Amino acid sequence: MVPKLPLPPGFFVCPPLSSTERERYLQWADDLAIDVIEGAQLVNGPVTWRLRSDESDLRIFRGYSPASPPGAYLYMGVMDVFATIEEVVDLFRTDSPIQAKQYAQRFGQDLLDMANLYSIATPSEEDSRMVSVTWRAYKKPVPGVTMKRDACLLECHRDFDVNGRRGRVCAIKSVHIAACPDMEADFGLVRMTNYGSGHVFIESDRPGYLHMSYLLHGNVSHGSRIENFVGNVLKRRQQLTDKAITRRCRSVTNIDVWLRENRAARTPSLPEHMWMLPSMRQSCFHCLKGFGAFGRKANCTKCGQVRHVSRRCASGVDRTVPVQTRARCRRDRRARCRNSRYLFV
Repeated sequence: MVPKLPLPPGFFVCPPLSSTERERYLQWADDLAIDVIEGAQLVNGPVTWRLRSDESDLRIFRGYSPASPPGAYLYMGVMDVFATIEEVVDLFRTDSPIQAKQYAQRFGQDLLDMANLYSIATPSEEDSRMVSVTWRAYKKPVPGVTMKRDACLLECHRDFDVNGRRGRVCAIKSVHIAACPDMEADFGLVRMTNYGSGHVFIESDRPGYLHMSYLLHGNVSHGSRIENFVGNVLKRRQQLTDKAITRRCRSVTNIDVWLRENRAARTPSLPEHMWMLPSMRQSCFHCLKGFGAFGRKANCTKCGQVRHVSRRCASGVDRTVPVQTRARCRRDRRARCRNSRYLFV
């Protein structure tokens, strides 16, 4: 019988790192950050990017690189987000138990389990750089067909500057350490390889916006009998990979929502007497679609505009936010909000 996840505390026994080993990991982390930043360049970079799909605010590209190992996938999701570098740093922080819990709730939707093996550089008030080694177990990329995966990863978060513009990179790459052996025989987890992936944020030409790229470069390795049959006999391995990785690229749109949720939780609500009367709007301020005869209307508590009462046009703030500060305010795709104090420009 295959043991169940999550693993018990203390499962991984990691001997202390020597000062030489610690310096080596820090150098690897710097190299990783540079590789991901350069790889995320749409033009004049080491990767040739071709548009796979254009989905409103999000564009998904498929990459081609002579340096990419055989059988590897190389994809990238690109979009602009309304945020600052400081807000991005705050979103990815896991210093405190509350931050770690919120990070797991948001970014851990595809995770079965996760363990921190080494904390090599921890963020501080003077330096927000973070370097660590983690183990992660992932859900099946395509349920019913593929197997569960796991990876041992070097992780690096740090600021950078390019052509006078501030940036932030959050990158991961596979590493091999004795304390984290292959776990397929004991736990049914196929060890996947990550060649250097992550999020890159750079200040945009649009005031108040960041250009965000989500680079995915890896190899899912072998899999179950069904997975190998579909891949080798039916010649659908690329189709399976494309489906799974494209879905992960689309998940980057959640970051835009989470950044706005965090800001909404920190800003005061607009007084009710300043809300727009629902009768004055015949279409939703968010999606611009008409309400129709039976459409339900509601005011955004942050900007006072009128929107549909629907999951698409109203994204709830995380439940850890106090009730009085919860808001249902999402991004305005056409930047039509007139009061920048209340979320949009």
